[in-house]
Amino acid sequence: MTLTKDINVTAKSAKYDFFRNKFMEEPSSIFNFLNIYDYDTKEISPFKPYPYQIHVINQLFTDPSDKMTLKGRQIGFTEVKLVEKLLLLLATTRERILVSSIGDKESKKIITRLTDLIQNAHPIIKYLMKDYNPIAHRATCGDSFLESTTTTLKTGTSENYTKIYGDEFAKVEVDLETFYASLLSTMSKSRGNHDLYSSAWGMNYFYTLWMEAVSQVRPLKPTFLSWQAVPSRDKKWYELEKAKFPNLLLFKQEHPSTPDEAFIASGSPMFDNEALKEIMEMFVQDPIARGIFMDEFQSNEDGPVYVWEWPEEAEFYYATIDGAEGTGNDYFVSHVINARTNIDVAMIRSNVLDIDVAARWAVKQAQMYNNAMIICERNSVGKAIINTIYNYCDYGNMYRTRDVVKTSHQSTNNIGFQSTGGKNGSKEILISCHAAAINNKDIGMRDEHTVKEHMYYYMTGDGKMEAAHGWNDDCVISRALGSFLIKEYPVPDYDEMVNLNDRLTNFSRNKYRTKGF
Repeated sequence: MTLTKDINVTAKSAKYDFFRNKFMEEPSSIFNFLNIYDYDTKEISPFKPYPYQIHVINQLFTDPSDKMTLKGRQIGFTEVKLVEKLLLLLATTRERILVSSIGDKESKKIITRLTDLIQNAHPIIKYLMKDYNPIAHRATCGDSFLESTTTTLKTGTSENYTKIYGDEFAKVEVDLETFYASLLSTMSKSRGNHDLYSSAWGMNYFYTLWMEAVSQVRPLKPTFLSWQAVPSRDKKWYELEKAKFPNLLLFKQEHPSTPDEAFIASGSPMFDNEALKEIMEMFVQDPIARGIFMDEFQSNEDGPVYVWEWPEEAEFYYATIDGAEGTGNDYFVSHVINARTNIDVAMIRSNVLDIDVAARWAVKQAQMYNNAMIICERNSVGKAIINTIYNYCDYGNMYRTRDVVKTSHQSTNNIGFQSTGGKNGSKEILISCHAAAINNKDIGMRDEHTVKEHMYYYMTGDGKMEAAHGWNDDCVISRALGSFLIKEYPVPDYDEMVNLNDRLTNFSRNKYRTKGF
């Protein structure tokens, strides 16, 4: 009896080792032993993996890098990640796996679906997983375990995990940056790795990590899975599916074609991105000249001055300024806009020009375009720029706002546009005016970077308008000032305000009409 029992144990052990080695050498062979349960139709069918699913499984034991995946929805990603977790429990020893989810319901569901996957599998899988024991948020198998929990700032700190999964990482309701720093600390102690995956959820910290991974600033291996990850989906499927959605943004959030589309559609962009794409197709082009300003414009192929149209006699132009200190971070941007067509004709964009030099270049650019009226944002840097333009360059054709002094109830005319935040603040008015011009396509932007900056300008969860990680808002603010000025001073009003000949020869500071909003 003892001999027979020992032979049976030895045989089973050999069988276990055979399949364990097989799955280690050819991980995707496990699909031959798996079935999928359809939770909608309640039907069980053989697991027929997509090419990307085979790739995900085959790299499990050969690619130890930390990973992040940005994915569309309904592409079978949840299923392939369950297979991956099953393989870790089945084919390796002493695995300590943590799955960090967005909520209690979701964390329980992971254990439930993993259990269903095992129960519906080939008998050999059931046998190999005979020690599998699922209890609520935890499943054990031999000397390995998988724990599924809700993400908190303390998640992952109680054990030395060998693998941590961030399930729908973009959507967890904690400070993602703080949590991720804690996760890295945990992984460094255990020498394990982590795998973050999620559909996009606006331009939050998951977006920041994605941008850092793509630019190789952070050692994360990025992968994007679009709606085309499912081989049967073609253009016809795409169009039919799109027709089912109430709006295009929601559809692109579910079924993105590119990472940009995924993040933008799922966020709260301040501008209509479809309109921006049309504007880009219609107007963006290479400049006819680039250069610098000395006493006058000089050609320089690397210069920060861009020219799309030379000035035309008797034409009206407006010049906008969003200032910066020239320290290599934010950009000094000055657009020149045809006041009749609202199309860009020239631009200065630099993050290295000294404030004083940038201001003087802006004046030379405005003078070059028939002494265009200049509108400058009146913030801390803007005040220094306005001072140089008005007092040192003696340039008086500048936009002014009328502010009411509360103590005396008297109005004062201040040069520049004072940008104030908050609901109904002047910045909201500025952006709303600009958004209307974009939506109505009453604007022509020539510079590709300027248009892209608009695509990555969004509203945060607390109502703040700002640029996404890796982007600036300098071109947005500069161009928005142009839309605002055109609304404030339509060309007919400008004709009445300043006689053209007089405007070209007279720079009396007090000549120009002031106007508030």
